[in-house]
Formats: sequence, C-alpha cells, structure tokens
Amino acid sequence: MPSHDQAMANCRQHEGLPGLVLTDLELDGVNVLAIPYGIALAELTTWSTLTFARTFGQARRDKGAAQLVASRLSELVGPNRDPHETYRTTGSDRARFNASAFFGEEDWRVWTPNARVTTADFLQQHEPDVAAAFLRPDTAWGHDYEPVASVSAERRDDLEAALREHGYEVRQWRGLSELYLDPPVRPHLTLTLT
Repeated sequence: MPSHDQAMANCRQHEGLPGLVLTDLELDGVNVLAIPYGIALAELTTWSTLTFARTFGQARRDKGAAQLVASRLSELVGPNRDPHETYRTTGSDRARFNASAFFGEEDWRVWTPNARVTTADFLQQHEPDVAAAFLRPDTAWGHDYEPVASVSAERRDDLEAALREHGYEVRQWRGLSELYLDPPVRPHLTLTLT
C-alpha cells in the first residue's frame, strides 16, 4: 500500500529523534501492537478517507488515498483504453466512489491497513535488533490469511522498554487496535494518551 510505504519511509522525522510510538493490545489480548504515531495517523486517515468517500474528489482529499486511487486507475487503463476517457468516466471528481467496488472485494488488502503488519514492518525496517529479539513467527494458516510475525502480549513491558532505549517515546493507547478494525469518520489520534 503506497501510503503505508510512504509512512514507513517517513517514520522518523529527524535522525536521532525517533518520535512517538503508540502501543496497544490486539482485541484478543494475545499480541502487542507498536506503531509510530505518524504511521498510524497516515494509515488511518487514508483508510477513513477511502471508506467514507462518496465521490472520487472526496477520495483524493488525502495524499495516501489519492495515490491508491491513481494507482488503481492506471491498472484499469489497459492497452486498449484511453486514459483520459477512463478518468472522465471512472475517476472524475464528481463520479460516484465506493472503495470496495473500486478496488474489488478480493483486493481489500490494497486499501485496508493491518496493524500487525505495520508493527512487524516498523520493527523489521527501523529497529531490526528489537525485531529479532521480540518478533515471533506466525505459524497459523488459512484461506485468505496473511501470516505475519507478532510480539506476544506477555512481552509488552520489555518491548516498550527496548523502544525507549532506542530513543522512542512510548505511550500505551487503548483503542488503537479498534481503529484498525473499524475506521472512524475522521481519525483523531490527538486524544489523550494513557
């Protein structure tokens, strides 16, 4: 997902100043989420924008959402289709928009963020030694299941301590996991952090 990749690339605003990481337990209480604030805000804003947009113009209000829409529109323009005609009929600002229909039910992962994937990607890409110490492989399987390494809830305190040692400000935020399952109309991650 381009907005996810972009958020990952920008997770540290300044070298040496890692920033704020939000932690929460997944709803089942088995795994810990650890997501940089900027990444969570970007992913949830993009998802919310796409979920609640009713026109293509509304879907383009968020940069991440606009990138996903543009990418999908370019896929729809095959070798035998005029890109201007596709945009005029399918992607004009006033054209009706429904993310599930536009991306297709089978491609829901393209536009729906996954907090466990974001946690694993953040740790593996930005803190590989922390990832090596805390991530455990996912051995589950199933139809339409995306295996991803995770951090056991039993290791939450140790993970948070390790992130602090790496210069992060770590805040527990109850409710983060729910936002990744059911997007709010407008994500407000500026709420009081516990």
